[in-house]
Amino acid sequence: MKSLNTFPVRAIVLILMVLVAACGSPDEKKMAFFEKGKKLLASGDVVSARLEFKNAIQIDPDFAQAYHFLGKAELRSKKPKAAFGALAKAVKLDPENTGARLDLGRLLLAANALDRAEEQIDAVLKNAPDHVGAILLKAGIYLKKKDSKAAFALLGTLENKPDLPPGFYLLKASCLEMEKKDLEVDSVLAQGLAAHPKAMVLILARIRYLGKQGDTKAVEAELKKALDIVPGNLNLTMNLAWVYLQTGQQEKADTLLDRVMAHDPEDEKRLLAVAALWLKANQLDKSVALIKQGMKAHPETYQYTALLSEIYLKKRQLEQAYQVLKDYVALADKAPEPDRVKARINLAKLEMIQGKADQAESRVDQVLEIDPRNIDAQYLKGRLALARGDGDEAVSRFRAVTEAHPDHLEGYIGLANAHVLGKNYDLALDILKKALKRSPNSAKILKGMVRVNVLKKDTHAAEENLKQIVSLDPYNIGSIAGLGDFYLAQNRYDEAMAQYRLVRQNKKGEALGHLKMAEVLSRTDQVGQAIEELKAGAEKTKNSSVFVTSLGKLYLKQGRKQEAVEKFKEALAMDPDNKLAWLTLAGIYERDREYEKAIALYRDFLARHKDAWLAANNMAFLLGKTRTSKADLDEALKYARIALELNPDSGLVLDTLGWVNYKTGDLEEAEKNIAKAVEKLPDNLEIQYHYARVCHDLGKTREAAVALKQALAGKKDFPWRRQAQDLYEKFYQQ
Repeated sequence: MKSLNTFPVRAIVLILMVLVAACGSPDEKKMAFFEKGKKLLASGDVVSARLEFKNAIQIDPDFAQAYHFLGKAELRSKKPKAAFGALAKAVKLDPENTGARLDLGRLLLAANALDRAEEQIDAVLKNAPDHVGAILLKAGIYLKKKDSKAAFALLGTLENKPDLPPGFYLLKASCLEMEKKDLEVDSVLAQGLAAHPKAMVLILARIRYLGKQGDTKAVEAELKKALDIVPGNLNLTMNLAWVYLQTGQQEKADTLLDRVMAHDPEDEKRLLAVAALWLKANQLDKSVALIKQGMKAHPETYQYTALLSEIYLKKRQLEQAYQVLKDYVALADKAPEPDRVKARINLAKLEMIQGKADQAESRVDQVLEIDPRNIDAQYLKGRLALARGDGDEAVSRFRAVTEAHPDHLEGYIGLANAHVLGKNYDLALDILKKALKRSPNSAKILKGMVRVNVLKKDTHAAEENLKQIVSLDPYNIGSIAGLGDFYLAQNRYDEAMAQYRLVRQNKKGEALGHLKMAEVLSRTDQVGQAIEELKAGAEKTKNSSVFVTSLGKLYLKQGRKQEAVEKFKEALAMDPDNKLAWLTLAGIYERDREYEKAIALYRDFLARHKDAWLAANNMAFLLGKTRTSKADLDEALKYARIALELNPDSGLVLDTLGWVNYKTGDLEEAEKNIAKAVEKLPDNLEIQYHYARVCHDLGKTREAAVALKQALAGKKDFPWRRQAQDLYEKFYQQ
């Protein structure tokens, strides 16, 4: 071993320097970690940067700057809760840290916590009233509060300042857009682009503005300019391809998307983006081909499974959607557990759609075993509790959701619905108002308030809610039509017609406007004018099945039965899935006692729509009424049981099942089912007669007499009145 004297002097100096550095003061160490973290964050290495900031904090738990930059890193990692904690700590430790306050204000603004965001911004403006960033954020808060005038006035204080950032022009344009000053919006965006020609936020804002104006040529041109600035940008490229698809330029779209894939065929981000675009364009086969290509190479990537199940759902292929999700869960350790949890959640949702509540609940419980705090699972547990009428359980689940995630709007809506179940309408409204404060622009919450106010019979409040929904987007066809429907339900025909005219004036709503106006005219006995309105709409929609069906209904109202029948047949030729046309036509055959035609129609309909309880019920009843063979009655019993499975709470279905039981000679089962039907529909005279008939045959004369008197009370006619009268006069009159 060499002695110290044998080392070169330079080596000894170097070792001493390293030793001194290693023994630096805590302040020097924390600053070294902090500076290294800043460099890593600037280079994009967010994970390593977070570790360095945490190292600095471990040395000095009161290091405000490190908390501030840790918050920035958490924001970059898309971890808003962690970012909030770090930024709030930075502000608490150093209230004068302007940057931390502004970052915290931005985070709170994004979360719609407007009052808390304003506190942070006001604290900055108190010490620096001319701070441009703080003024812009304050203007953003005013905009979120729908106070465009206050926002505009605040932005006016910056007008003469040099070098205004792109955000200034963006906010100013948003104020003008809120005030419907479209020409000025374009002018402000043009000014911003003159000052910042490569500012992507302004370029995208102008593209969005032009899109809202319907100027697709200009959108196409601007997207091409943007791609000159940032060649190959995937988001811009996808938007340009979408413009091509919308404007019928299929070949250009194909070429562009082929180029995207050729650039890097193995890039999952590109493959998923292109597959999603084909899905959006409803070119499902192209989307499926790409997804299957990606799944083959990367079966563990959940996004492929999610997209493929979405396509199957769009094609109404529920079983295929279900199977692809099951296959992903079956990958077990080959796929990340968090993604398999997502697949289980989506399986539970599909099971709920299919009415398999027990399976859905079991699957949700599996998720909660793996992740007891999973918000999606808690939310689904709440929905399942609502479906089975368990208000207390639903309240508990939805409350857990909103407490853990105060911005989970669906959770508030679920919680309100749970209180509605217990008829606690005022409490439900309080919850929805609380949610509305968090999201003032939520039409969904306002629709929930409409429902509760209607249940409370507070029509004035419901009307105000509907007007608020319209004010959120005065050009939204659905919102305007919704207000019209509200007026129509109250027989306020002139006001309903005024709303429907507004719908018809909008090019996208023209057909709906004709349809709705025809409904008002029909309700006010102006059937001839209603027919003309529908004919006008049918011409503009190339004779859609909906219009043809509606015309059939009006012909029926006028007594033009044969013309109505032809219209329903025409509607079914256009759209074999038109349930209203099927059922109305079958109803005509039933009323005309053309039972064989009705049975044939129901049989064809049920082959296409196995979930139609009403058709199954009617089929069972007709078979029981018109047929006597054992095979026919067995078929009637099969359909009655199907109807009961689909709608177990229906008095009509219970009566049908009981009557078929009676026809097959099973009197005890008949009495049990029809008695339940009587409980549910005590005023239904036909059911009362059925119950009387069964009780009579069982020798329960007292029950039969009571039911017959109920059936024959008053002079109201019903299909079995003559038989009921005969039975009463023969056995019970005395």
